[in-house]
Amino acid sequence: MTIAYPSSKTYRYIFAGGGMSALSLVYFLSQSKRAHEPMLIIDPSNKTVNDKIWCYWSDKPEVFDSLAQKSWKNLWFHGPKGNSIALDIAPFEYHKIRSIDWYQFIKKRLSQFPNIE
Repeated sequence: MTIAYPSSKTYRYIFAGGGMSALSLVYFLSQSKRAHEPMLIIDPSNKTVNDKIWCYWSDKPEVFDSLAQKSWKNLWFHGPKGNSIALDIAPFEYHKIRSIDWYQFIKKRLSQFPNIE
C-alpha cells in the first residue's frame, strides 16, 4: 500500500474521512463561491469497491438522483398477520444509490479542482 502525504500547503478545510457526508460537503463546497479554497480529504481507502448502499427520500429532483440504481414511487408495508398495504408516497420518492457509483461520480467531479487533494 502506498501512502501519499499531502504537500506542506495550508488548507482552508480538512476532512478526516472520505465517506458520503464529507464528500457531499466537499462536492457542494466545490459548487459554491468557496470552490477554489484549498481542501484536503484524508481517508485510508481509495473508495474503489461497492462497500455500502445509501437510500434517501426526496420530494424534488436532487443532484444525485441520476446515480440511483433504483427509485420507488410506491411502497408496500407488510404486517405481522400477513396483511399488506400499498402506499403511494407522492410527492416523495425513495432512492437507492450504490456507493461505488457515488464514489466514481464524486471522484470525477472533484478531480476537476486542483485545490482539492
